[in-house]
Amino acid sequence: MKKWIPHWLGMPRLDPVMLLLIGLVMAVGLFMVYSASGQNPALVERQAIRLGLGLVAMLMLSQVPPHILRAWTPWLYLAGLVLLVATWFLASAEALNVGWIWVFFGFSLPRS
Repeated sequence: MKKWIPHWLGMPRLDPVMLLLIGLVMAVGLFMVYSASGQNPALVERQAIRLGLGLVAMLMLSQVPPHILRAWTPWLYLAGLVLLVATWFLASAEALNVGWIWVFFGFSLPRS
């Protein structure tokens, strides 16, 4: 199993206080979704799944050392700019009065 883990990963570097605060904000957000949706548990469940996926992505990204993030920053910034400019060209959803832009494989982005 050790050979599948990158050598720079090591032990997880987590801040327990920050995780607690993030968990509290997530819980308040789920409560607000529940309250605003008319107590619809299906909407809360879908939001909880999205929160879980975001939490996993955050925990994975938090383990990447800063020097690797610094090296990738220009490319990530460029990718963000490309996606921002793409909204001008893919904004045909506005003509259909739809709030989402379909990108590929059923993946969609909200218009900004």
